[in-house]
Amino acid sequence: MSDIEPREAPELRVVEREPSATPTPPSQTLIDAVTQLEANKKDVSPKGFSKRLQLAYAIFDQATLMVQEIESQHSKLVSDLMSVDRRTPLIDRK
Repeated sequence: MSDIEPREAPELRVVEREPSATPTPPSQTLIDAVTQLEANKKDVSPKGFSKRLQLAYAIFDQATLMVQEIESQHSKLVSDLMSVDRRTPLIDRK
């Protein structure tokens, strides 16, 4: 048997951030919501379930915002690429 006695790990808590003047990007909001959801897993009360459900909806909303942002960036990149005038024609490969 070892001389080292196991210690109890401190309970994890989510620290609320103070609202900043600049809006946080959807990715950071998503990370924060998932972190908080994981931290609240042990709360099995109805209030805890309700809070986790709200966090799940917030995660879904933020993921949707991120997908919309990525799709808009993709469409802008495609339109920019299509608008480029090529100086030489593409080589026909047969």
